[in-house]
Amino acid sequence: MSADNEPSTLYQVLGANLRTIRTDRGWSQDELARRARAHGLKWSRSSVAAFESAKKSINIQDLVLLLFVLSASIGELLAGDGRAVVSKSVSLDLEDLRTILA
Repeated sequence: MSADNEPSTLYQVLGANLRTIRTDRGWSQDELARRARAHGLKWSRSSVAAFESAKKSINIQDLVLLLFVLSASIGELLAGDGRAVVSKSVSLDLEDLRTILA
């Protein structure tokens, strides 16, 4: 959840969890980008930084490949409590979002 107690955007949740997963694996942003490129993603260190800071959105194809590269589940990328804004008019509990996408 964001500091002002408003729901985070979906991309903020994904980015924060991507950073956590990456650092838990001991990978730098460069290392994740290198591994992503090895599987067909056109990512650089700055791409990883932009995703982690929610300055860039991720498309579904890149998301699927990212999950493969990380050996992670969508649930891990959507970890946490609270809500995520998915459109101007819809925010969902992260638990519900994980269930929908499982």
